[in-house]
This record gives sequence, C-alpha cells and structure tokens, in this order.
Amino acid sequence: MSTSRPRSLIGGLGVIFAVVAFCMSGYLWYVLTRSDKIVGSHVVPRITRLEARIAQLKTANAEEQQQISSLFRHQTALERVVLRLNGNIRQKQRQWAVAEAEHLLAIANHRLQLDDEVGLSLAALKAADRELHRAGDPHLLPVRRRIANEIVALEGLHKMDVSGLALRLQSMAAAVDKLPLGPDMTYHPVATVVNAKTPPRHGWHKFLFELRSDFSHLIIIQRSGRPQPPLLAPREAYFLQQNLKLMLYSAQLALLEHHGIVFGNDLAQARRWLVRYFDSSSTRVIHMERALASMHARAPKLQVPDISGSLDLLRQILAEPAAP
Repeated sequence: MSTSRPRSLIGGLGVIFAVVAFCMSGYLWYVLTRSDKIVGSHVVPRITRLEARIAQLKTANAEEQQQISSLFRHQTALERVVLRLNGNIRQKQRQWAVAEAEHLLAIANHRLQLDDEVGLSLAALKAADRELHRAGDPHLLPVRRRIANEIVALEGLHKMDVSGLALRLQSMAAAVDKLPLGPDMTYHPVATVVNAKTPPRHGWHKFLFELRSDFSHLIIIQRSGRPQPPLLAPREAYFLQQNLKLMLYSAQLALLEHHGIVFGNDLAQARRWLVRYFDSSSTRVIHMERALASMHARAPKLQVPDISGSLDLLRQILAEPAAP
C-alpha cells in the first residue's frame, strides 16, 4: 500500500509535465507561426521599398557623377579660356608698356635736342624706365641699362647752376670797362726833357742843338726781357674791351644753350685776352681770370649728352622677329 502511492504520484507528475510541455510546444508553434506572418507582412515590404530606394539612389548617383564629370570638363575648358585671356591681357599690357616707353624716349630726345629742356627730358627718361620695368620683359634689360647711364649723365647736367653762371658772366662783361690795360699796351707820350743849358740863339751852334734835340725824341731805347706786343691806341683799346665783352656774351649764350665746347672755347679766348692785354697785377683782372678758369673747368660737364642710344636699341629689339 505504501509503495503504490509514490508510484502514482510520480506518474501524475509526469503526466502534468507532459501536458505542460505539450502546451508550451503548442504555444511556441503558435508564436513562431504568427511571427513569420508578421515578419512577412511588415518587414518584406520595407525591404522591397529600401531596395527600390537604393536602386533610385544609385541611378541618381550615376546621373550626378555624369553631371560632375560634365561640369569638370566645362571648368577645365573655362580655365583654359581664362588662362588664354590672361595671357593675351598680359601680352597687351606688355606691348602697351613698351609702346609707351618708346614714346617717352622719343619725347626725351625731342625735348633735349630741340627745346633744350633738361628737366623734362630727365623726367621722360625716368618714366620710360618705369614702363619697361612694368613690362617685365628680360629682353629689355639692355635698354634699361642704357637708360640708367643716360639718366646719370643728365642728372649731372641738371645739377649745374646754369642761371647763376650766366648772371656771373653778364656781371663780368659789365665790369670789362673798369679793367686796366697792361702798362706796355698803351701809348704814353714821352715827356720832353728840358735841357738845363741855355740853347744858343743863332749860328751853327743853334742848328746842332736843335738837331740833337729832335733826334733824342725820335729814338727811344728800352730794355725788356720778353717780346713786346704792339702798342694800342685809345681807339683800339676801346675795341679790345668791346671784343672781350662780346666773347663773354658769346660764352653766356653757349652756356644757356648747353654747348659745352663753344662755352669752353669762348672762355679760353677771354682768358688769353685778359692775360695778354690787361694789367695782370690788378686785383680785378686777377679775380676775373680766376673766375673764368673755374668756369672753364666745368665746360666738359655742360656738354649735352647723347640720349638717343636707348631709343635706337629699343626699336632694334622691337624690330627683331619673335622667337617661336
């Protein structure tokens, strides 16, 4: 009786566990069947829509890639056009700068050679050099070097006090009349020597006395260590002074016209006349001769330089055929 009870209890529990397992299996089957239906009804359409969207995006991406490639080709073409335009603009700017420099060099030569305007010619040379610098062409460096030399030459001429020297020459010409002539250049009558003896009144003694007196006035003996220039009459001395004035005025005109050679020759001639015909011991003569010597030393700097070399060289370079 006691052993049959545990067996029946164990059998009942086994039946209960079997029923529970069966119910759990049925529930799991139900859940799985239902979940497949839910997944099939909700997830599959979404996946389908996502795949369709991905296909659309791929198509749009391909179209955009084609558009980007087309835009890149257009951009490359535009860049080439812009580079070509920039090159043409730079070329035109260089040509314009070179043409402007040539025009300025021609103006500089015209102002210096025809109008004798050193300041304007110097300004035109400097402006031409700036234009060639803006052009940036290395083939034009020899022209700029020639322009630099011409600017230095003109600056030396421009710094001279031409107006001051001209006024000083005018003052010298006005003072020529006050310069004393040399002691050996003018005729001075010899004073008659009065004989202390009483001349005879008649007879051959009177005749001999008068004859000796006349001969003593006709012949005058002087001692000198150098050749004497001919004596000048008062009228000739006047013309000498006027000629010296004209020589100084001629030097003044050559100074104003920047003719250095003529200016130096006139001053040299004026100095020679001062030394030869005027009193070298006079203070006025000494000061004037020194002033003329100082001006004569500046004569080489007064000569107008030739500035046509830069213009000729530029035209020669422009006439050469361009390198391929």
